[in-house]
Amino acid sequence: MGTVGVKTKIDQLSFLIGNLSASQKLLTQVALDFQGLALAKKRQIKDAIEQADELGEVLRVLICDLKELTCRSMELYFDQDDSKFPIKE
Repeated sequence: MGTVGVKTKIDQLSFLIGNLSASQKLLTQVALDFQGLALAKKRQIKDAIEQADELGEVLRVLICDLKELTCRSMELYFDQDDSKFPIKE
């Protein structure tokens, strides 16, 4: 996979992480709202919290993947052409 492929993957992961983070925040807020308004049964609140936790685990995995791809992208970039960064003596 070349630098373009890695960059595309990084962009896709970044987009996915942003959207999933917003979803996790929303799930957490819904659970807190239910609790505050006493509209939900304890099981509903617990389910919302569990879903937010599960989404958090997915986010942790995606963030690790993003870090790995970013490092790989940087390695590919620097290995391509050393003349991009001439050493000044």
